[in-house]
Amino acid sequence: AFEPDINPGDERAHVADLDARWQAYLPLHDTLVRLAATDRDAASALLVGETSRRFREIRDLLVWDGDYTDARGAAQAGRGAAIARSARQLMLLGMAGAVLAAIGVGALLMHGIFGPLVAITATMRRLAENDLSATIPGLGRGDEIGAIADAVAVFRDGLVRAERLAAEQMREQAHKQRQSARVSELVQGFERQVSGMTGALAAAATQLEATADTMSRIATQATHQ
Repeated sequence: AFEPDINPGDERAHVADLDARWQAYLPLHDTLVRLAATDRDAASALLVGETSRRFREIRDLLVWDGDYTDARGAAQAGRGAAIARSARQLMLLGMAGAVLAAIGVGALLMHGIFGPLVAITATMRRLAENDLSATIPGLGRGDEIGAIADAVAVFRDGLVRAERLAAEQMREQAHKQRQSARVSELVQGFERQVSGMTGALAAAATQLEATADTMSRIATQATHQ
C-alpha cells in the first residue's frame, strides 16, 4: 500500500533492503513457530539469537523510513505554507483588482443596464395589471437587455392573443346561447301547435263517434220501418 509513495531516491534503495530482510525473516519465523511446538529450548535459542537480531534490523529500517517520511512531510508542509502565503498575497491583489473592476462595472451597469431593467420591470407590472398598451423599452438592442425586452414583447403578444381569443369565445358563446334560446322557443311553439292539433283531433274523434252513434240509431230505426 505504501509502494506508490516511496521516494525514488534513497528511500527506494532503503525499502528494497527492508523487503529483502523481511523475506529472509519469514522462513526464520516459520521455523520458530515449528520449534515452539517440538523443541522449546531450540525455539528459545533461535528467538533470542538470530530471530531477534534480524527483527531488530527490520525494526531499525522501519524507524529510519518513518523518520525519513516525517522529514519529507515537514519539508512539503513548509513548501505548502510558502505556496499558501504566496497564494494569499495573489488573492489579496486579485481581490483588490476585482473590487476596482466591480466599481467600474457597477457604474456602467447603473447607467446602461439597471435603468432599462427598472423600466422593463415597470412595463411588466403594467402588463400584469392587464394594461396591454404599455410600451416595452429596450426592443431592438443587441445585448441581454434587448433579449429580455424581446421576451417581454412575446409575453405581451401572447396576452393580446389570449384576450382576443377570449373575446371571440365570449361572442361565440353568446351566439350559441341566442341559438339555443331560439331553438327552445321554436320547440315550445311546436309543442303548443302539436298540443292544439291533438286537442282538435280528439274533439273531432269525439264528434265523429257521436255522429256514428246517431247514424247507427237512424239505421236501426230504418230497419224497423
